[in-house]
Amino acid sequence: MHELVIEPLGLHSTFYESGTYPEPVIRRLAHGYFGNPACTDYQPKDCGRSWNLPLMGRDVREMSSSWAQAAGGAIANARDVDR
Repeated sequence: MHELVIEPLGLHSTFYESGTYPEPVIRRLAHGYFGNPACTDYQPKDCGRSWNLPLMGRDVREMSSSWAQAAGGAIANARDVDR
């Protein structure tokens, strides 16, 4: 990702990491709060308690979202997105 996309395009505020981001990057991120109480997509219909309930309302900006691959592992500022 870095060699083929980020560096050649000069994306100085685009990050893609396999784990959590460094503290200087996290400080620049907007706060993001988990808000999906649904469990029917991941558990049977008779779901008594959602697996993600402990995350409800929690600020997740310091958590790694790289498990979602490009859907969550990459972040960029508006200038880099436009480029």
